[in-house]
Amino acid sequence: MGRSTLKNEELRFEKPAVRAEFQSVPEAEVWKAMAEAEEDPNPVALEVTRIALGYLAEFKRQAESGETSLMLHISAMCAVEKVALLLAVRFLEVSGGTAFPITVQ
Repeated sequence: MGRSTLKNEELRFEKPAVRAEFQSVPEAEVWKAMAEAEEDPNPVALEVTRIALGYLAEFKRQAESGETSLMLHISAMCAVEKVALLLAVRFLEVSGGTAFPITVQ
């Protein structure tokens, strides 16, 4: 599994790389695949889930190591990354009871 690295002045953030066959899927199709996944697991939803779990593992690693930042800026390279990141952040917000300081581009 490949990894890409994003950097800002305060924090290094490693994230799993989206497989090539999913990089051009439009955002609307990604959300549709996620909505349909409960009844019909599909490859797009499985890829989003894999990437979201990678984000959660990285957030956990940073929290445990003290590599935290007041604000994290991440540029999603494709729709699968964006949806996975938004879902991971939403999970953290719901489970933690607070807003997660992140911007997604």
